[in-house]
Amino acid sequence: MSATVRAGQCSLPLTALTALTTAAFVTVLTEALPAGVLPAMAADLGVPESAAGQAVTVYALGTALAAIPLSAATATWPRRRLLLAGVAGFAVANTVTAASPWFPLTMAGRFVAGVAAGIVWALLAGYARRLAPPGLEGKRPRSSWPASRSRCRWVCPPARSSAARSAGGWVSP
Repeated sequence: MSATVRAGQCSLPLTALTALTTAAFVTVLTEALPAGVLPAMAADLGVPESAAGQAVTVYALGTALAAIPLSAATATWPRRRLLLAGVAGFAVANTVTAASPWFPLTMAGRFVAGVAAGIVWALLAGYARRLAPPGLEGKRPRSSWPASRSRCRWVCPPARSSAARSAGGWVSP
C-alpha cells in the first residue's frame, strides 16, 4: 500500500509520485553527468575534452529524435511496462557508458540513454495526471517533473563529481 497525504478530502499517492519524481531526476542527472567528469572522461577515452563533451549532445539528440516517434509507436502499450523499460534502458545504457573504454561505444551508450529519457519524459505528465484524484490533476505533473529539474541544479554538480571521485575516476575498472 502506498503512502498518502491528505489534501482537503483527496489523498495523494506519495509512493507513486516519488517514483515519478525519481525517474525524472535520474534523466536529468544522467544528462548532466558528463560535465562533472569531462577532463577524466576525455583522458580515459583518449579524446579531446571537446569531443568528450559531445556526450551531452548525443544524449540530447537521442531524447529529441526518439520522444515523439516512440510515443506514437508505443501508444497502445501498457504504460507501466513502458516506464519500466525506459528505466531499464537507463540502467543498461549507463552501465555501458561507465564501463566503456572506447569512445564510439560511450557515445552509443549516451544515445541509448537519451532514447530512454525520451520514453520516460513522454510518459511522466500523463502518468502523473492519472495518479491525481479528481480536481487535483494539474497539481501532480507540476510536483513531479519540473521540480526534478530545479533540484538537479543544486544536486547534480556535486553528485556527479563525488560519484566520480569515489569510483576512482569516471570509468569502472
